Amino acid sequence: MEFEIGDEVVVSGCGVGEVEAIEAVTLAGDETEMYRIALRDGGMRTWIPVERLVAPDVVADVRPVMSADAADEALACIQGQEAPEKRGNWRRRQLRYQQTLKDNDPQELATLLGELAAVRKNHTLSFQERRLFDRLKDLVLAEICLAQGLARDELEATLAPTLNAA
Repeated sequence: MEFEIGDEVVVSGCGVGEVEAIEAVTLAGDETEMYRIALRDGGMRTWIPVERLVAPDVVADVRPVMSADAADEALACIQGQEAPEKRGNWRRRQLRYQQTLKDNDPQELATLLGELAAVRKNHTLSFQERRLFDRLKDLVLAEICLAQGLARDELEATLAPTLNAA
């Protein structure tokens, strides 16, 4: 997977950004080619080694923004999700949450957001789950907005019945 300068991308756990440059960076005496990505939220930048994106056995840290059709599917995942009957213990849930964030799959992220929103309607989320809910909301909604060309306020109004606690 290769990106060009100006491509919109999603960085695992960080959100939507734009490839600003492909530059050589010296790390521990070795020169490595890196993508410099400007993240939309917070005005931060991150550098991702090009080799991490082309290695076949490595989960990519960066992926293209989902298509408009995939964004429709993600919205359906969020709105159609129900709370699980049994939630399991905190440690197992936490490991699953971390793995979902790491995998950076848009449908899985949307499903998890919908699940937490459904749980939130009947139960109080733990502090960590509330933080994860807010983070997922920011990550997923930013990408859906970009994929569908929507304003954030418009999308939040559409999802308000699903995402807002009862």
